[in-house]
Amino acid sequence: MGADAGVKPHEANQMISDAIDLLVQISIRHEVRRVTAISIIAKDLKNGDVFFEPIYRYIEESSATEPRWEKLGIAIQ
Repeated sequence: MGADAGVKPHEANQMISDAIDLLVQISIRHEVRRVTAISIIAKDLKNGDVFFEPIYRYIEESSATEPRWEKLGIAIQ
């Protein structure tokens, strides 16, 4: 993105944080696809990097028949 379009890395990171509000991570757990994390994307960069604030995470110790998630952070506004 940067070399071809003349966009600096800091500007590219800012464009990403401006464009994306929520990150939903999906992984395979117990041979089933599960949502393993949900994070909010901070609008302000931290040390020039995009910052993800986790709000939910899959509890790895939960069973295949009763998956559980832990609330970590702020609620979605």
